Amino acid sequence: MGLKISRLRIKNFRSIESLEIVLGDNNLIFGQNNAGKSNILRAINVALNTTYFVSEQDIFVKNGEALKKDKAAIIDVMISPGEDESGRNSFSAFWTTVFSEKWIFTDDNSNDFVGIRTIIQYDIEFDNYRCSKYVIKQWGESADNADCKKQSFTQDMMKYISCFYMDAHRDITEDIRDKKSYFGRATSNSEIPSEIVEKLEQQLDEINKEIVDNTPTLREAEVQLSEIGNLIGSAASTLQIEPLSRKISDLHKGIDVKFQDGSGPVISLSEHGMGTRSWVSFLTLGAYVKHLLTCIQKQDPDAEMFSVLTMEEPEAHLHSCAQKKLYKQIMNFTGQKIVSTHSSNILAQADIKDFIHIYKKDGSTFAHRIDNTKYQTEELAKIQREFIKSKGDLLFSSAVILAEGITEELALPIYFTKFFKCDPSSLGINILGIGGQNYRSFLKLFVDFDIPFFIFSDGETKTIATVNKALVEATGKELEQSSNVIVLDNGEYYEQYLVSSGYGKYIVEAINEYEHILRMESDPEGAARDPVQFFDRFIATNNHKVAGQKSTGEPCPTCGLQKKEQILYEYDGEDGRKRAIVDCLKKDKAKYAECIAEKIVSISDKTLCIPSKLNELFNEVKESLNVGDGE
Repeated sequence: MGLKISRLRIKNFRSIESLEIVLGDNNLIFGQNNAGKSNILRAINVALNTTYFVSEQDIFVKNGEALKKDKAAIIDVMISPGEDESGRNSFSAFWTTVFSEKWIFTDDNSNDFVGIRTIIQYDIEFDNYRCSKYVIKQWGESADNADCKKQSFTQDMMKYISCFYMDAHRDITEDIRDKKSYFGRATSNSEIPSEIVEKLEQQLDEINKEIVDNTPTLREAEVQLSEIGNLIGSAASTLQIEPLSRKISDLHKGIDVKFQDGSGPVISLSEHGMGTRSWVSFLTLGAYVKHLLTCIQKQDPDAEMFSVLTMEEPEAHLHSCAQKKLYKQIMNFTGQKIVSTHSSNILAQADIKDFIHIYKKDGSTFAHRIDNTKYQTEELAKIQREFIKSKGDLLFSSAVILAEGITEELALPIYFTKFFKCDPSSLGINILGIGGQNYRSFLKLFVDFDIPFFIFSDGETKTIATVNKALVEATGKELEQSSNVIVLDNGEYYEQYLVSSGYGKYIVEAINEYEHILRMESDPEGAARDPVQFFDRFIATNNHKVAGQKSTGEPCPTCGLQKKEQILYEYDGEDGRKRAIVDCLKKDKAKYAECIAEKIVSISDKTLCIPSKLNELFNEVKESLNVGDGE
């Protein structure tokens, strides 16, 4: 690729107090709502366009701050060329002519760049906010210490640099009738020779007259309307009805786009859903850009065009397959792409190296992208396959709670809702059971994208070692130093922990109630004849039966192999009953996860309705994220 915006710096613009982002050829901006994604796209358009309406709404104002007239917004963009044969970033002869020596400067590494500063400030003469352009001679470490000089765009810069903004409300039916839209610009930019235009407009006059003359209602209406013309004008005034536009340049106002599915009826796009209309609107932009490039190269075959697409939510109103198709079309767009999204389907199509996570902390907007140096090529490919393709929605979280397996994934949201008086999604929090896999990859990504995470871990030795190793590699901290990691005591896993914590009675009640419902649905007569509850039947069926074998540690005198002895299920007494509960749950953990959690949170005793280790976890979430507990 030729040119690209390599760096973007924003200060005091709309919701953004201070932000700097490194950009590539393709950029996929994601994050929660109201994090500032749209304002980043707007900032780029303000920077690259010379005509952009601005107002006091474009100035960042803190909560409780009164906007003063001397406060200004600053938007800096650095435009960089590709590498030449020597490995240096230098502008081609064409772009050197376009920018001229007024705009091209060299950084400390001898690489060319064009730095454009846009300042939005109040102009006392016009009693309004206006934009001023400056050339950045030295980029500097921040917006405050950049070396700038007021400078207007060259005519060639305005001609050969184009920035296109498509917001989430794009609609082809509106674009068709808007002369300022990309569709309107393309259709009103007629290159038909003037003599042909004159001939066509004469024919349009004749067609209009024939339509009116042969339509009684229109003919009578024109007669009546002529009386109004006589009243508001001279006696010679006339008023005409135009069924069709008489001017070629206004024909776009009457254009329609029709769609026919096979042998089905021909239907106007205005009758289609917003997804289709939005999609077609983007495709017309692609056509318009190609048209611009064709016109430019007709005048000068050696000319180039630097185009930047800034697009909001390409997934709007489209189903998942259509989203994937549209994203591929976006990637074929000529020029640099900077796209914001809320769709995990879109993320799944993109290269993780193009991701930019936008989020808010304490009212300020921040940006993070992956640190490629921390990953090997195969590791990135694995993350793309196993994480982004299937669990990409986690990247939109305000925080993530990782747990050992599916049981915790199903149960924890119920305890969470009891503690916080709202479900996790209301706070933007995702809970995921990862089955002991990929802790390392998950944690490194969360650290890279600055997404807070918490871990609710089993206490088994192997699991603790896995979690600790992943923590050290991702954060540099040992498990003991990480208050965001809650580990079960005594080497227990979740089910054992619940039983040893005194919840056995409630677990049995939940199992019996659940199994009774299932049996009543499948065999109501049998359930009525057999009053024995499920868990009692489980004990009666399995007690003293063979559970497996274990080595005795003694060799067989005949074959030399280790002797083995049978292991029996022992469910007698209180301890045996506890073992039975754990064994019953082990047969199908996920089956009872939710009903057990629901039973426990319904306990009237507030000290018991959330297990202590989960209370510890949620209190850490509450303190770290500064969220309430619903009380």
